[in-house]
Amino acid sequence: MCKTTTAAGGKLSEEGSQERAIKNISKLLCSGGETVIVLMSRTGLFATYANVAKSAKWSSYLKDYQQFLSPYQLSDNLQDDLNINLQQAGLAVKTCNQQEIVYVTEKESCAKETLAAMNPFLTCIPRDVRATFQRDCEEAAFKGDAAIARKLSKSRTMYTLTYNALVAHALKT
Repeated sequence: MCKTTTAAGGKLSEEGSQERAIKNISKLLCSGGETVIVLMSRTGLFATYANVAKSAKWSSYLKDYQQFLSPYQLSDNLQDDLNINLQQAGLAVKTCNQQEIVYVTEKESCAKETLAAMNPFLTCIPRDVRATFQRDCEEAAFKGDAAIARKLSKSRTMYTLTYNALVAHALKT
């Protein structure tokens, strides 16, 4: 008996073709194998990053920025859309839920690393200006409330990032 388990996340939400990515996950599984897929579905960060990408300073690098945004960002039926993609790939959906994720840290470096990890555009920017681009994205995120920095005291700041995630557990049929 072949039992395969996969976990998918990270850059899957930016995969050029969501359907293709899910089909590839399905191909990795043996019959009865399971997968858990976690996708950022909605976040104010996507809109913030898109606005930075469209700015005069960065638009020459990111003419095709929309292909890097989650296809679930604008969907009215997030769970239904993911269920359909999973079923079309030959996967039986055990669960599929949307959850609000709140990330909180008092370490500025952790908040910045998390913002960078969630930024779908970094790999499109030349290395020599990537740090500047990320700083521009961070500034825009905190100005636009996609990320919140709240002073607790003179020496303490709380950083909060909120986003929605689709979490699906599926079985290869």
